[in-house]
Amino acid sequence: MSIHKIVIGGDLLPSGINVSLFQKGDAKSLFGEEICNLFSEADYSLVNLEGPLTDEEEKQEKDGPSLKAPRNCAKGLKALGVKAVALANNHITDFGQKGFTDTLEVLNDEGIDYVGAGINVDKIKKFTIIDLDKIKVCIYNVSETFFNTPDDQFAGAHIYDEYIVCNEIKDLKKDCDYIIVIYHGGAEYLQYPTPLVRKRCHRMADSGADIIITQHTHCIGCEEYYKKSYILHGQGNFLFARQKKYPHLTKEGLLLELCFSEDSLSIFKHHVRIKDDVIRYDNSWKIDEFKSRSNRIDDEEMIIEE
Repeated sequence: MSIHKIVIGGDLLPSGINVSLFQKGDAKSLFGEEICNLFSEADYSLVNLEGPLTDEEEKQEKDGPSLKAPRNCAKGLKALGVKAVALANNHITDFGQKGFTDTLEVLNDEGIDYVGAGINVDKIKKFTIIDLDKIKVCIYNVSETFFNTPDDQFAGAHIYDEYIVCNEIKDLKKDCDYIIVIYHGGAEYLQYPTPLVRKRCHRMADSGADIIITQHTHCIGCEEYYKKSYILHGQGNFLFARQKKYPHLTKEGLLLELCFSEDSLSIFKHHVRIKDDVIRYDNSWKIDEFKSRSNRIDDEEMIIEE
């Protein structure tokens, strides 16, 4: 029986001493052999690009940090074997229209696809569809509203609107065997979904999403099976080494490996850990705390207190 694999990573942005490794395309030094093997063995792979790849200096007016990495850092993504990046996040327009268009140019030069944003509101690429022999998989990318809302003149992310999103998922499900939603939002550093985010995930699942992965919280959260859907509430970081807050939370993440056969889907979680601005596969992860949080996901009073 033929098995096809999709690998999905969390937040990534070159920063600090790893920038030169991205520019050289030195995937082994950046990610280590085990992670490189996971990506090379996958039929399709995607990570969240948490900021533009640009040399532009003019920042967007916004609250919070403005993030970017040099244009030629795309070489590191290509060397890892990344097939696509998710752009529906709160930093992709940090350096304005120029920063965004620079990003699309370098991704195109390296043959890397993208999803979740566009150069204006009419050209948002909301999803991408992957054919795995007889299995058709859709990856749908959407973000909460931050400083990333597009208009008819300015680039931005695909912004969550419940009516639009749920109806689009319903329509996509008519033609696709599986729908994977990557949702960027929630409360940073909270290891549980907020009640609002959880409700949104359930509604997307009711509309036909089979797998929902939430990002942006920068920490590993918890999981649940809702009806026939799998939801990972908080994937954690992939290689987002710039963060200094709460290192016990932000220096780790989960790589999700999805294995499709003609009649089944298997989900594997791989723990990764950031150290010295590079990332490595972690065989020592103890899953007990993750399971404990997952068992408490219905305790809304506790989550609100957290």
